[in-house]
Amino acid sequence: MEELKKSLIKLLEELDYKSNKEEFADEFLRACHQQAIGMLLKGNQPTEDLESNQYKEALRIAILSNIRKTINLALPTLSQEQLAKFSSYIESMPLNN
Repeated sequence: MEELKKSLIKLLEELDYKSNKEEFADEFLRACHQQAIGMLLKGNQPTEDLESNQYKEALRIAILSNIRKTINLALPTLSQEQLAKFSSYIESMPLNN
């Protein structure tokens, strides 16, 4: 997860994000963790083992979903250069671990 956080912070730097990048990344990932736990609870899955395959898959889905939402909100405001950086970021995302 630390690799994903670093990657997200790097993207925010490249897009010239003005607010606290680390705080944004932490909050983004925290929201993804909460969403993943919520998905497990809805499916009556145990949440005590956060290393389980079910949790990892729920977290992967939550991260992808939240990144899509963020991109959809940001796309209309981005320059062509920023769009290219977004595309590069998406291709390099460490979500296949």
